[in-house]
Amino acid sequence: MSPFNFYLSHKNSCEVKPLQAVDLFSWGIFRKYEKKDSGWYDVFAEKMKFETLYLPEK
Repeated sequence: MSPFNFYLSHKNSCEVKPLQAVDLFSWGIFRKYEKKDSGWYDVFAEKMKFETLYLPEK
């Protein structure tokens, strides 16, 4: 048995406002790396403390 007790649930972002914000933030990162479009990323880039590319291209 795990020493940690937590509950994980899946929510629809249409129903949870903070989750909508996370989705939007994540979408900006996705667009930067997958579509080479940094338009939305640039809007919040100055708020980021650091950035690390987890799986760099080969």
